[in-house]
Amino acid sequence: MKTTSPVTARIAVLFVIVNFLALAPLHSSAQYLFTEIARAGSGGPESQDFAEFLADSSGYYVSLNNAGTVAFRAATFANGVNGVYSGAGGVITKIAETGVGSPFASFTFVGLPAINVGGEVAFTAYTPALADTVILRGNGGSITQIVSRVSEGFSSLGDSPSINSTGTVAFLASAPLGVYLSDGGSVTPLYVVGGPYGFAISDASFKDAGEVVFIGKDSVGTDGMFRGSGGALSTIAVSSAAGGPYSGFPGGPGSMNSAGVVAFDAFLASGGEGVFVSTGSGAPVTIADSSGPFDDFKGSPAISLYGVAFTASLDGGGTGIFTGADPVTNKVIQVGDALFGATVTSIQSLGRFAINDSGEIAFVAGLSNGDTVLVRATPGTPEPPALRVFATSTNSVVVAWPAPSTGFRLQSNTNLTTTNWVNVTSKWTIVGSEKQVTITPLVNAAHFRLTYP
Repeated sequence: MKTTSPVTARIAVLFVIVNFLALAPLHSSAQYLFTEIARAGSGGPESQDFAEFLADSSGYYVSLNNAGTVAFRAATFANGVNGVYSGAGGVITKIAETGVGSPFASFTFVGLPAINVGGEVAFTAYTPALADTVILRGNGGSITQIVSRVSEGFSSLGDSPSINSTGTVAFLASAPLGVYLSDGGSVTPLYVVGGPYGFAISDASFKDAGEVVFIGKDSVGTDGMFRGSGGALSTIAVSSAAGGPYSGFPGGPGSMNSAGVVAFDAFLASGGEGVFVSTGSGAPVTIADSSGPFDDFKGSPAISLYGVAFTASLDGGGTGIFTGADPVTNKVIQVGDALFGATVTSIQSLGRFAINDSGEIAFVAGLSNGDTVLVRATPGTPEPPALRVFATSTNSVVVAWPAPSTGFRLQSNTNLTTTNWVNVTSKWTIVGSEKQVTITPLVNAAHFRLTYP
């Protein structure tokens, strides 16, 4: 339980004595604790882990599982050496890496790796001289080939596979164009051109129940975003080409949680852009859009059983990661915030696998010292804001603290040598930028604090 240090108020000829100490802030946000997973910078291999983190063409950097482990691509300081890695804040696991003596010496790793709860990572690679494209699965030990473009006779493979807890991988391939499944054995077409239910034109998000979500067409040729497990599709969002409200999906395929709820980024045919969630039944719900304080949404939103996270820029400038429509109360981190002894100068777009069921969020941020850090943000107990107390002309005092702030309780105590803190039942009101509670009458001394929850 977090509390402010007590504020003491004593009324004597309308004179108020206020004495309080601020608690030390969390790393750089009142609501999240930040763990450094890996660091890239110019300090050399003695002081940095990597030279740079690598992204796909959409800017998606990392994936996060329910165990808090992050999968990512990075280049090292050794000439030409790069690979696919995972980490949880300690030793980095090498999933696959180029370099002399490596079985992947002349491979090229591309796209967004995906990680399941067991730490298995699915990723795409080009073989030497671009002779083949393969999707692989590994956890730091042996590597399993999921699919080969050449062996299966495909003309192309997508570079952002999705993996479930059993190690089955969903991926985009052509031809025929569509989404396929494989665990390293046979390849199963799920929604492909010529199939009875529709087909995909994007990579897909995949969950344990066997459902995928993708951008494509349904059985009657409707353009949009759909969810299904091989049979009839549920409609997530209909595009404007088919009479729907969305003119495009710049964030790519939606992110889907284990309950089948999908979050997606879309342009509105009427103008603007937003982040939406859909259960596949009824109209999608708007989480945030550009009619409010947000100017632009970047990359894909991510969804879990905990909630939604997305990257956005603000009308007033700056980019951050948010979990809802209020950029103050729903902020995770923003350019200009302090982080690991430096200042955040940039935040990269989230990928669709960037939040887990505990509400942890994985992201990549640039720092004012020139480094780039891969970070896991963990929801924590919010830091109570500072209290202030002032007298009124009616023999009462007002206890105030900054607004907006949610979840805090005002408590009082007449004797700091005891633990007899009780909730203040008087209702607060918003006055300017503060929440204020009037205490009347106040006799002798009283001490106040905020506590959470």
